[in-house]
Amino acid sequence: MDTLVALQERLKDSVAELKKNEIFLKNNEAKFRGVLESAVNGILMMNSEGIITLVNQSLCDLTGYSREELVGEMVEKLVPFKYENHKLLRENYLYNPSNRGMGNGKVFEARRKDGTLFNVEVNLAPVETEEGVLITAMIQDVTIRVKNEKEKETLLKSLEYKNEELERFTYTVSHDLKSPLVTINGFIGLLKKDIAENNQKRIDADFNRISDAANVMQDLLDDLLELSRIGRQESARVDVSLNSFVDDVLNILSVKIQTNNIKIIFDSELPFVNVELARFKEVYLNLIENAIKYRRKDIETKIEIGMYQSEEKDEKVFFVKDNGIGIDPRYHDKIFALFERLSVDKEGMGVGLAIVKRIFDVHDGRIWVESEGSGNGSIFKFVLPNYAIK
Repeated sequence: MDTLVALQERLKDSVAELKKNEIFLKNNEAKFRGVLESAVNGILMMNSEGIITLVNQSLCDLTGYSREELVGEMVEKLVPFKYENHKLLRENYLYNPSNRGMGNGKVFEARRKDGTLFNVEVNLAPVETEEGVLITAMIQDVTIRVKNEKEKETLLKSLEYKNEELERFTYTVSHDLKSPLVTINGFIGLLKKDIAENNQKRIDADFNRISDAANVMQDLLDDLLELSRIGRQESARVDVSLNSFVDDVLNILSVKIQTNNIKIIFDSELPFVNVELARFKEVYLNLIENAIKYRRKDIETKIEIGMYQSEEKDEKVFFVKDNGIGIDPRYHDKIFALFERLSVDKEGMGVGLAIVKRIFDVHDGRIWVESEGSGNGSIFKFVLPNYAIK
C-alpha cells in the first residue's frame, strides 16, 4: 500500500514537472516568436535538404509570399534563376557550416513572388537540433543602399570628368585667346611705325589685321558663351517631326548647298522626337555644314541624312553621312574636344562639335563618328534615349 502511494506521489510530481516544463517551453516559444516577428529583417530557417521550415512576417513582406506558400518549399524558390549553382553552394556549406555575417560587402539578389529581383545581404548561422543541423538565414533588403552607392559612384565619375574637362577648357581657352591678342599687340607695334612713316597703305593693312584678330576673338567668346549655356539654361522640350525639322535646316543652308552643287539624300521617314528645339537644330546645322566644309573637290559631294534600327541594341540610330575628306581613326574622339579642328586651313574655332556633344549629354544621348580615314568620307551617328522618340 505504501509503495502504491509513493508511486502515485511520484506520478503527481512528474505530471507537475511536465506541466511546468510545458509552460516554460510555451513561454520560451512565445518569446522566440516575439523576437522573430519583431525583427525588421527577413528570417527563415531551413533543414539540411534546403526545405524551409520557418519564416517570419518580414520575409513574407519582402518577398510577397505567405507563410503557407514558403514553409515546406525549397529555399531556391527565393533564388533568381541566374544563380544556377545555388543548390551546390548550399550543399557545400552544410559540409562545414559556420556563421557568415553581414557587412562583408557581398550583395546578392533575391526573387519576389512576382518575379522581380531585389538586392540583399544574407547572414547564415547553423543551429544544432535533435533533428539535425538547421540553418537560420537573416535577409536584409539593401536595394536602397545599393542604389545610393551606384548614384554616388556615377556622381563621382561625373565630377572627375567635369574636373578634367574644366582643366582642358582652362588650358585651351588661355591658349586660343592668347593667339589673337598676340596678333593685335604685334600689329599695334607695326601700326605705330607705319604712322610715323606716314605709310597709308600699310596703316590700312595694319588696321585690317587688328580688326580681323578682334573679330576672331569675338567669335571665340561667343562660341564659349554658347557652350557654357548648354545644360545650364534649359528651354522647354517639345515634340517635333524630324522630317520638317531637317527640311528647315536644309532651307537655312540652301545657298551653300546650291552654290557648291551638293547632292542631298534625305530619308523622309524620320520619327518625332522630344528635344529642345533650338539646341537640336544646332546639331544638324553643324553636322551638315561640316560635311560641306570638309568635302572633296574632285567628286560630287553627297550628304545622306537618315536613321536605322540598331540590330545590337534596342535603339534608333540617326546619322549624317558624307563622302568628304574623311577622319583618321586616331582623331575620332579628339574632334569632339574643345578647339579641335580637322584642318587648320578651314575656317572656324573648333567649338562646333564640342557644342554638339554637350547637347547630346544634356539630352541623355550620345554621338560618335565612323570613318576609315583620308578620302573615305565620314558618318556621324547619334542616338537619343527611347523615351525621347515618339
